Amino acid sequence: MRVIANRAAASHEWEGMTIGELTETSLPLHASAVAIDIPAGARHPLARSRKCEAYYYCVRGSVEFEVDGTQAVLHPGDLVAVETNEWYRYRALEEAALLCFNVPPYDPSSYEFRNSEP
Repeated sequence: MRVIANRAAASHEWEGMTIGELTETSLPLHASAVAIDIPAGARHPLARSRKCEAYYYCVRGSVEFEVDGTQAVLHPGDLVAVETNEWYRYRALEEAALLCFNVPPYDPSSYEFRNSEP
């Protein structure tokens, strides 16, 4: 067992959301995790990863997800899995919080963003 505490990591703002690292990026881990605080109406743009699977767990609020054209609304306790190369986006229907787990660890160079439908 490894207890990984990254309380010293600074959070950052992106697309109106606050993202806080939960895993130490210098450790040789097979996954990474972030906490995402999303104000009502904030949107994640249409994106996909050519490397990572992402698992989004809803902690608080309601978040509308679209993954490869299929829509679902997440409520606390719900989880959505976004597989490698699947196009996805989401928006908060109300103030919300998500946990996101990336397998393998998040790699920003593997992401592609679009302003319109693929």
